[in-house]
Amino acid sequence: MSVLSIRSMPKELEKAIIQQAKKSGKTKTQVVLELLKKQLGFDEKSQRKKKLLKFFGKMDKKEYEEIDKRLKVFSEIDEEMWK
Repeated sequence: MSVLSIRSMPKELEKAIIQQAKKSGKTKTQVVLELLKKQLGFDEKSQRKKKLLKFFGKMDKKEYEEIDKRLKVFSEIDEEMWK
């Protein structure tokens, strides 16, 4: 595992990290790693989303509109049928 040193960190940022660490009961390192993972898409939520997208695929707006248009017929009620 590698080590990363951050130089010239603004004091406000350092204070925010320290506050978050105290608030959550975690170390500064843990807080920074969680923030980096979340921002770069390596957190659990992002990973689940990527897996679902890989499984189900993703459609663009044009494809969505076409499918939506074709499915509208299923939401129409046939009044004659229900008499």
